[in-house]
Amino acid sequence: RDGVAKDRLVSVHDPEMRHGRKSSGKTYNGHKAHLAVDTASGVITAVDVTAPSTPDGAKVAELVKETERLTGSVVDKVVADSAYSSQTAIEQAREVSVELATKMPTPPHGRFGPGDFDVSADRLTARCPAGHLATKQGTSRDEIVHSWPRELCEGCPLRARCLSPNRDPSKPAKHGRMLRVAPSFHDRRRREKRARTKAGRALLKRRVVVEQAIARVKQLGGAVARAFGRAKTKDQWLWCAAVANLRRVEGARRQAEQAAA
Repeated sequence: RDGVAKDRLVSVHDPEMRHGRKSSGKTYNGHKAHLAVDTASGVITAVDVTAPSTPDGAKVAELVKETERLTGSVVDKVVADSAYSSQTAIEQAREVSVELATKMPTPPHGRFGPGDFDVSADRLTARCPAGHLATKQGTSRDEIVHSWPRELCEGCPLRARCLSPNRDPSKPAKHGRMLRVAPSFHDRRRREKRARTKAGRALLKRRVVVEQAIARVKQLGGAVARAFGRAKTKDQWLWCAAVANLRRVEGARRQAEQAAA
């Protein structure tokens, strides 16, 4: 049988270690760290370590609650990358009553994405960028699947921007365009538009502070687990985060003294 067992063990020394993936072409073996950072000061406010298969969005509520517990402050807004644009992350943000602003996944340059289709408020009708109504409609779980006939898409002048770019253009398509419309379809479109506004772009740029905090922890040894087990790895990240915070605070104190002098 081809393939491997789901969630399989990858180390006889550390049975909690798992395969992880940073991108489509970059993998790793180990654990996944989650950080919350105050974008004003760069101070790390919460840390957690999970299995690589844990979705990033599944930790929003825990990180917010831990931040509020440790800082004594109320968190009302969270800025995150596109990994936190999932429905799971949105539901967790609602659970702790925070506004979640994230980068949104975008289609490849020059291609049509879901936002380019005109979908009715009830999700029952859909019109493609060329102005054609979907001719077929089906359901998949809670999604409505709209589809266009192959013959129509083959003769469309916009097909190069709509159909799969991986197929041979000299061969006819096996089927036309399909569009899956989930219950959160219109909410995602509104968030995409908000992220493209001037105010939205300015807000999302503040997330660079998080990347800098992650880099500081890695420079202090967080990039490689020094002990076996997820609990000890989390302890390692907590210590690294504490040292990174102390350095950050000391640096701010010295800058204030120099400015005063």
